[in-house]
Amino acid sequence: MVGFELATKIVCEKFQIKSLNNHQRQALRAFVCKECNMLVNLPNGYGKSFIYQSLPLIFDVLDPQVQNHIVVVSPLVNLIQRPGPQS
Repeated sequence: MVGFELATKIVCEKFQIKSLNNHQRQALRAFVCKECNMLVNLPNGYGKSFIYQSLPLIFDVLDPQVQNHIVVVSPLVNLIQRPGPQS
């Protein structure tokens, strides 16, 4: 898919990285090409944050006339827990 490859190249330039790792590329391609909901379950350090940060840009490159919305559900404990009392 030429459009997808161009979009990932633009994403890499925008975020100043050399390339996507294989897990990121597979997740993005599956989401974009299959046009379905996607669950990405990867260990720490595999670039999950980058996957959902780059999706809006990829969709903007592939179809700039459509306004896309990305919803991310994050179970990270540090985002869920309320801060405790200050000591």
